[in-house]
Amino acid sequence: MKSQGTSYHQDRTFTDFVHRQIALPDVYQSLGWEPVRLSHSEKEELDIQHGIDRVFSQPDGRLVTIQERFRIARYANYQDVTFRYRRDRHQHSARRYSEFYKIKADYLLYGILDKDTKVLEQLEGATFQKIALLQLDLLWQKLDSGEAIIDEDVTGRSHWKSGKLIIPVNHNRDGSSSFIAWDIPTIIQQWPSIVLWQRGFTT
Repeated sequence: MKSQGTSYHQDRTFTDFVHRQIALPDVYQSLGWEPVRLSHSEKEELDIQHGIDRVFSQPDGRLVTIQERFRIARYANYQDVTFRYRRDRHQHSARRYSEFYKIKADYLLYGILDKDTKVLEQLEGATFQKIALLQLDLLWQKLDSGEAIIDEDVTGRSHWKSGKLIIPVNHNRDGSSSFIAWDIPTIIQQWPSIVLWQRGFTT
């Protein structure tokens, strides 16, 4: 069995590769965003404490923070982006509230590759078949306003009910944690301002 540390390192290596080789030229350069260099300790602090993977400078000089999530091709049929919600069984109560509660990034870059591997040597020439850049503060505003509701009594996909977007809470099969899922085509259709840039998601 892989240790959590090993799994994290492998995922981090994969994310860093996709960031450098694909996301930078395909997304960020097209927006005119320039990466801000951070020390190793700064990167670790932002990632672990605030769910932030990258910091960029926009053409007007403003800084923006990004969380990146990249998936391989087997996830291409899914239309939603997920956030880890809670770990109710975790022995440390302070760690039961997960990613959803700590993320402070301004944007989420969510991309699905056209290759079904995380082996770096096999990712040469890979590209995004689906990619979306979401403004997270606008997404959270929908929850604050009541236009979107997290319903812990419902599972499955997000859906509209009585003019509100219902966000189900789903549970991983091993019972270790739960997650919520936002349907990206629904967001594009109903709240287009949330999606700053996208390709491959149809409404």
